[in-house]
Amino acid sequence: MALNIICGRAGTGKTAFCLEKIKSEEKQSVIIVPEQTSLSMERMAVKTLGYLGRNCDVLSFNRLFHSLYKQENGKKREYVSSIGKTLIINRLLSENKDKLTVFKNAQHHPAVSGQILATFSEFKRHGVSIETVEKTSSVLNGKASLKFKDLALLYRAYVKEIDKFGCDSEDNLNLLSELICKTNSIKEMNFYIDGFSSFTSVEMSVIKALIENAENVFVTLTLSDDNTFLFEPTTNTAEKLKSCVPKSLYGETVILKDNKKHKDDLAFLEKNYYSFSSNVYKSVPDRISIFNADTIYSECDMCAWEIYNLVKNQGYKYGDIAVISSNPQAYDSNLADVFKRYDIDYYTDSKAIISSHPLSALFINLCNVCISNFNKTDVINLLKSGFFNINYNETAVLENYLTQTGIKGSQWQTENQWEYFNDKYDINEINSIRKKVADIILPFKRK
Repeated sequence: MALNIICGRAGTGKTAFCLEKIKSEEKQSVIIVPEQTSLSMERMAVKTLGYLGRNCDVLSFNRLFHSLYKQENGKKREYVSSIGKTLIINRLLSENKDKLTVFKNAQHHPAVSGQILATFSEFKRHGVSIETVEKTSSVLNGKASLKFKDLALLYRAYVKEIDKFGCDSEDNLNLLSELICKTNSIKEMNFYIDGFSSFTSVEMSVIKALIENAENVFVTLTLSDDNTFLFEPTTNTAEKLKSCVPKSLYGETVILKDNKKHKDDLAFLEKNYYSFSSNVYKSVPDRISIFNADTIYSECDMCAWEIYNLVKNQGYKYGDIAVISSNPQAYDSNLADVFKRYDIDYYTDSKAIISSHPLSALFINLCNVCISNFNKTDVINLLKSGFFNINYNETAVLENYLTQTGIKGSQWQTENQWEYFNDKYDINEINSIRKKVADIILPFKRK
């Protein structure tokens, strides 16, 4: 039972050190990484070890909980969904409105329940108890005190309600420490915690339980002793880890200095970019180049040309290349244009607004037509979505006709033929288009 810290700058091979240690010792090992990096770590582990699952698993803290819980109890936990939790918050706001002050009318504002739920999730992730919230309310003054009193009341009621209907996924890490102490197989295992720069108080409790029960715990941290300002957050994390266990459980600190990932100019840049040194790279850099562009479009064009050259003439694959910008909103449209011109396949790692998706827009427009009772603008927006067997000319004709007549509401649902302006329009064509549209919308409206 020992805590071991593996530290070094970026590229010094901390992850590789852990994988090689797993390979050489062949003990049952678990690598704990952030949820979003588990796939890349699995690939790296398979590449180094040649296998996964036999005596090595890659898990996040949450997945470790599920693995141990199923091992100990033989079944999965039943969780209250996020929608269910939001409904509970809404009901509690309504039931306790006479006891609340700041959140007295919050049930009339749907966004507030989501914010309160997010606050309770943060409380649980950081181990904030109901008593701590109540104590905080007594220390503060004015509106802040009233707000924390409301939160304490709602938090206590929320915890009781959750217990009635199932489990809260945010409680997993709070229970993980207890599970670690109960699981006998943990005692013969090594744990490698990689890819973190800091830990919440709940995660620190889990790590402490692992140190006290597992054979060895190795934690990798990116830090160096020659730039205290840059590595201050991870230095603080290392100190917290050391202070959470007695000295008898502290093993060794391995410091890796050689940069195995970056060579020459890149290694020099990594080491000196954030330092206030007068060091100068004396050779001509081979891996770093700077292009001075007049416009963003010119910058993107140069980037696309360089990618095209690397793939076509130097054997690179598109998957080997990443384009990183500090302001994606300013670059995305320009990059899309030049990549299309150079016939470059790419993936943009950005969040898309769900309402801009064609199917979402279709559903929203369909609902708007029903709510507005066939408002002309909503009807035309629906037809322009392109999902229906109504062409552009028919849509244009119908739009002009509706603009002149102002038809809406019950006139769409009557079986009588439209006969307005029969001297200007082909009434048979108008009624044919109208029937197509009504056959699409009316069945949905009736449901």
